[in-house]
Amino acid sequence: MSYPGSYCGRVTDTQVWQWLMQDNSEAKEFLWRPFPGELGSSLLDWTLARRIPVKGSIDTQLQLILRASHSLDSVRFHYLGGSRPGDHRQIHPSLVFEVAGFPGIFVTGWCRRTRWIRTFRFDRMRLDKA
Repeated sequence: MSYPGSYCGRVTDTQVWQWLMQDNSEAKEFLWRPFPGELGSSLLDWTLARRIPVKGSIDTQLQLILRASHSLDSVRFHYLGGSRPGDHRQIHPSLVFEVAGFPGIFVTGWCRRTRWIRTFRFDRMRLDKA
C-alpha cells in the first residue's frame, strides 16, 4: 500500500493511522524522515516531544497572537513556510508553544482556508496590519 496522501482525494485520519501502523518499510521511512528545517531531527521526535506553553513575550506580533488565543479572535497572516510559501491564512489560535529540544515557537489553531487544525512556525508568519 502506498502512502494514503499520494493520490488525489480526501484521506481520513483513520486511513493515515492504519498506514503508519503497518509493519512496512515505506511507513517506517516516512516516520523517520527529518522534519523540514530541522537537520537530523525526525517528525516523530518532534511530535512526541514535550510542549511548553508560551504565556508572554516582548514581541508585539506574538503578543497579538497570544491575545487572540485568549479572546477567541482570529489573526490574518502570510505564511512563508509550508507547501505554498507566501500563502495567506486566517486562523483562530488556540495554543502558542515551544517544543522541548527543538528551536522556535509554534502556533496551533483552526485554519479557515483548510478548515482544519494547523500548526505554524511563528518565525515564518507575517501578520497583516490591523
